[in-house]
Formats: sequence, C-alpha cells, structure tokens
Amino acid sequence: MTTRQPADQIDLEAALELKTIYFIESSSRRWNCTPGENETPPEKSSLQLLVLQSVSEEKISVRSRLTVKTPQALLIADAAAVYEVKPEAGDSRNPAEDGRNRVEPDDDALRAFAENVGVPTIFPFLREAIYGGAQKIGAKTPVIDILRRGNIELSPTDGP
Repeated sequence: MTTRQPADQIDLEAALELKTIYFIESSSRRWNCTPGENETPPEKSSLQLLVLQSVSEEKISVRSRLTVKTPQALLIADAAAVYEVKPEAGDSRNPAEDGRNRVEPDDDALRAFAENVGVPTIFPFLREAIYGGAQKIGAKTPVIDILRRGNIELSPTDGP
C-alpha cells in the first residue's frame, strides 16, 4: 500500500518500526597527540549535532553526528537509526506491485519524524559513546543533557 498524505495527516510513527541502530564513527583523541597537528584546543567545551535523513519507499534512516570539543579532547559519535514500513498483515486494499507497503511522506512529516522520534532514539547511544570515549583516553568526561521528544528543532539546512 502506498501512503501519500499531507504532513498533518501522515503518522510515520504508526507506519514505521525501528529495525536497527548502527555506528558510522566513534572516535576520541586528545589534542595535539597527532604529529603535525596544529589545532588549538578550545578553552570551553562545545558540542555540535548534525542530522541527516535517507528516505526510500520502504525505509527511513535518521543519522546523527555529535561532535564534542573539550579543552582535553575531540570526541565524535556518528550513528544511524533505520526504520522500515511495518508489514500490514492481510491488508490487500492497495498492495504495491511487489507486495510491500510503502510510505511517501512530505518534507514536513520527515522533519517532524526526525525531531520527535529519530534523533531522540539515537541520542542516548551518542551520549554513551562520547562519555565512554572520553573515559578511554583519560579525558574529563563531558556531561551531556538528555534530549527529550520536542526538545529539538531542525532547519532544512541542518547537516554537514
């Protein structure tokens, strides 16, 4: 079944289920430990969160990259959550040609899904990777606040 509806009508949360979460990168290094490195460590800690989405008719992937710079270290965690369209057992009203269910959300629905479901799903994994990475290299562990549903607002230009 193909579902194409305005953002205020489509319910991606009901149509999709989380299939996997995987890491693209998890790294931590102390400043100036690489020969020839000339980057100056910051005086204060900062963090940057970038979000990307990949969309197909059967899947939506939400990827988040958290970069934390502290006076001691550069910490990076980059992970993705993959959601697939739920199988609708016995729903033969409008089957797709290949028998799979599909969704075709508009940009507003995708942004709302990333803000309210995708990023909050991935964020605890990113926090743990940053914290654990700092511990492994003996740097002061940054405390990163909890990201709750509704606490993030993405702009159309968010991304690397």
